[in-house]
Amino acid sequence: MKKVLLANSGAERCGVYQFGMNFYTVWTHKPQPTYALTHQGFNNVNDFLSFAQPFDAVIVNWHTAATSWMTNDALKALREQGKKVLLIPHDETVAFDQVDAILFIDPTIKEESLPRGQYV
Repeated sequence: MKKVLLANSGAERCGVYQFGMNFYTVWTHKPQPTYALTHQGFNNVNDFLSFAQPFDAVIVNWHTAATSWMTNDALKALREQGKKVLLIPHDETVAFDQVDAILFIDPTIKEESLPRGQYV
């Protein structure tokens, strides 16, 4: 069975954190795959990569201030490990090219303003 990690913000008082919790709550009602959640504020990308090792896919609930350890190099390292990577950006322009899909949560975003790539 596939294992999916949701990397969420560690700051309980922010909206990014709450969105991640809501996302996790909804998705864990599905029987497969198996989901896990982390709220750890990783000090560096190597800590995160080590933590993510046993997972087949990683969903990153991303905001510059909340998950600053997630960089394009980190995403590339995850993909080199054979993991699928889904990014959920908040209030940010996405400059990452090492993701398999991007989930935009802003319903007002115009398609022509999206960077090229795969979107959910």
